[in-house]
Amino acid sequence: DFVTEPDGGQWLVMERVAAGPIGPMSSPERVARAAVCVAGALAALHDAGVVHGDVKPANVLAEDARAWLVDLGLAGDLHRVGAAPSGTLRYLAPECLAGERGVAADLFALGVTLVEALTGRHPFVDEPDDRDALLRYLVAPTPPRAEVLAAAPEAMRAALAWLLEGDPARRPWSARQWLARWARDVGVAAQDVG
Repeated sequence: DFVTEPDGGQWLVMERVAAGPIGPMSSPERVARAAVCVAGALAALHDAGVVHGDVKPANVLAEDARAWLVDLGLAGDLHRVGAAPSGTLRYLAPECLAGERGVAADLFALGVTLVEALTGRHPFVDEPDDRDALLRYLVAPTPPRAEVLAAAPEAMRAALAWLLEGDPARRPWSARQWLARWARDVGVAAQDVG
């Protein structure tokens, strides 16, 4: 629920959950269900004109049947451009360096998050805490590392690669569009999650 106070302050009230962040090397089944939940949450945010701005494993709380996208501290207007880059560097999309935040950037971050959850590895750099390596990637995007994508289940690879396109125009135009492909390729539908 959204609450607006008389002085204009706004709050988002969320359900308290006992789940923890989705971790590296999570089971493919858990990641498949979490992807449905998070993509659904992103679709709802985007429909409301809001960009999350910081999709990452620490902000995806997961249990066996459900997942929640949390921490809207960097959320903002979906249509605002020219903002300073914000978010966690290892999950930023290349266009964020130019101040572009939007659906494509949230979906890119979802892709990095899912690949890390499945493989325990970053899709683009060997050392994801190496700021210089991440910046080199962001300035000159390359395709995801083949050996990292190959560690994900085969049915998931094409949908993941679509999220990880360096050019935002080549990524899905909405979370719902991506979710339809994910459901078809992976065989997990929204009704399969709690």
